[in-house]
Amino acid sequence: MTDYESFREQLGNRVQKFVGRDAMLGYSEFYKNGGYCYEGICLRGSQADMMSILNIREYYQYFLEHNRNLDEVMVKVKKELADAEHTEADLLWRVRPFEEIRKNICLGLVHYETNRQRLKDLVHERFLDLAVVFYVAVFKEGKFYASMLIAGTLAELWGMDGRALYELALENAGKQPVVTIRLQANEHLPEGMIFLTNRIRCYGAACILYPGVLRSLAGKEKRDLYIIPAGIHGAVLVPVGEKTDIGFLKEKAAEFLKQERNEADWLSGHLYRYIARRDAIVEVLP
Repeated sequence: MTDYESFREQLGNRVQKFVGRDAMLGYSEFYKNGGYCYEGICLRGSQADMMSILNIREYYQYFLEHNRNLDEVMVKVKKELADAEHTEADLLWRVRPFEEIRKNICLGLVHYETNRQRLKDLVHERFLDLAVVFYVAVFKEGKFYASMLIAGTLAELWGMDGRALYELALENAGKQPVVTIRLQANEHLPEGMIFLTNRIRCYGAACILYPGVLRSLAGKEKRDLYIIPAGIHGAVLVPVGEKTDIGFLKEKAAEFLKQERNEADWLSGHLYRYIARRDAIVEVLP
């Protein structure tokens, strides 16, 4: 167990002891606008519609700067929990009642096997070799600020399960515009490529699941589409054609995988195909 993992466990135990066994404690992950990612403790307190979020990495840094004194860390935690709305701690805030944020519940895609351990704490649904996860998009002054993956603790607070969150996230996705950028054609891809993401550039690869998006794009191209995962935040679409180099597409999928330095952003090195007549996505097998 690494120093960070040991600290994570000790902090969770100390926080649980402080708030009492009646409070629920879980873990989730957060992305701030700009790509910064951290793990947080989701803490459901005595107020049925509120939950506090604690940035574990930030407290770990504080722990290292204060001679590894966990008591000092807990002094900081208790102070900030007492006034979570006004603390200067990074992204420590209280989750609003469900009805206030339901319109900001979105879906994302992550690789299943690579994330098997972290998925234990997250609400998710299987999809091919991937997992559909759910997050709350956080906005400040009308601009996207961060995303919070929905942990089982939070879903339980709302009385929601994976299927209910999936239906709500799809409903929200149907109201959101997507972003498509046409990329330059080359000798391997004479039909060109389309980069697909969402307007907030967060978990944009899940746009392949947004209602009607692939059907519409395939209709414009009048053919099926190959899908290359470019990471969790976007996907590359290639119109199927007689001259399409499948080997090149598979190499490109593997290349995207190698280029992704942050494992949390890694999606898949596989190639997929959208079959328009079936409105279905399948993996392109060897």
